[in-house]
Amino acid sequence: MYIAQINISKMSAHSEIALNKFVHDNDLSGVAIQETGIWSPTPLMFPSMKIFCKNPPSTDSPLKGVALALHEKLEPEQIETLKDDSIDALWCQIKINGKRIIVGSVYTPPTSNKTEGMK
Repeated sequence: MYIAQINISKMSAHSEIALNKFVHDNDLSGVAIQETGIWSPTPLMFPSMKIFCKNPPSTDSPLKGVALALHEKLEPEQIETLKDDSIDALWCQIKINGKRIIVGSVYTPPTSNKTEGMK
């Protein structure tokens, strides 16, 4: 099982196609994506994966936003108790061989205070 991470620098139709091909060609079980911008996945994006998105507020930087795409066989569930609007992060729980594992997608802008929003 492999999970990749990529900073997409604003998701577009072209980047969806390229990322979908990359995930398929490398037989990935998941991908953590940063800087998605305001994005709603198309219906054909990552077949057999469950997609979780955290879009930035429309007044915020268009390059913020994170997503996780995780294969359905991992039984992914978003962890609601870890939601925090002050940081650009998304957390999910997956199951591998009966064990629960937390995976996340976090974006920290290079100009931010690294501890900003951390509790």
